[in-house]
Amino acid sequence: MIAGLIAKLKGWLIGAGAVLAALAFAFLKGRSSGAEEERGRQALKDAKASKVSREIENDVQGLSERDVDKRLSRWLRKP
Repeated sequence: MIAGLIAKLKGWLIGAGAVLAALAFAFLKGRSSGAEEERGRQALKDAKASKVSREIENDVQGLSERDVDKRLSRWLRKP
């Protein structure tokens, strides 16, 4: 009787361990997948920001010193 109970308990513990292992695996897999997806999104944002930065630099390089001062004055506080 006790041997049968122990055998049943072992079966339940093995089953519970398998379920917990499967849940842990699914959680970690989903987490790493989400991190990879976010890195991809961030790379696209970085590329777009870099392109905008280069365009602005090119625009400013073609301006005279006076024109640059005019454009920058919009960003300065007035006394």
